[in-house]
Amino acid sequence: QMLMATNGMFPPEVEHDGAFTHGNFTHKLEYKSTTPYYSMKVLNLIAVKDGLAYIFQLMGNPTVFSRVKDDVLKMARDLVIAPQSSTCEDFTTDSYTLVESKAAKRSITFPSAWEIPKTVSSTNGL
Repeated sequence: QMLMATNGMFPPEVEHDGAFTHGNFTHKLEYKSTTPYYSMKVLNLIAVKDGLAYIFQLMGNPTVFSRVKDDVLKMARDLVIAPQSSTCEDFTTDSYTLVESKAAKRSITFPSAWEIPKTVSSTNGL
């Protein structure tokens, strides 16, 4: 993804790519990309359930990334992936749910198949 975004000129630096048990997620890919124009960190948590892959992604500049990463990991740990109504054969896409916190000036988009327990973070009010 990041290699294509830079036409191969700035390869991403992989920080972790391997097994990671965290709630439903069993694999973690974390990397950063630095160019003369921007720096970006990406975290992909991956789960496979009933033949479908679910990817929970955090992407942002390194400063914001490090500030919200712990809260995002807590949210990911507590996610429940509900059964899909469609089968793998006819699965093409899923709708998304937007979770916003105007006080924290943040918004997060989740597939509607994920049930998010309603909790309040002590660090950012989400």
